[in-house]
Amino acid sequence: MLPILIICRIIPWNQLSNEVSPFVQVFSISGLAGAAAIINFVLLTAVLSVANSGIYAPSRTLFSTSQNGETGMP
Repeated sequence: MLPILIICRIIPWNQLSNEVSPFVQVFSISGLAGAAAIINFVLLTAVLSVANSGIYAPSRTLFSTSQNGETGMP
């Protein structure tokens, strides 16, 4: 919640852009354009990690149930 309050303190809520992240806007305003690129990289990495775990967990569950001979049907 603290980062949101900081962003709202720096940029008024009605001036936030829909095209870039509010975090990137704050870093760009402060003159740290390199930090904005790093934040974008971290966000992209986090999204890919979530997608990977979202695929891995159900596939392992399906594999395990099939190895045990379970069909999932009553």
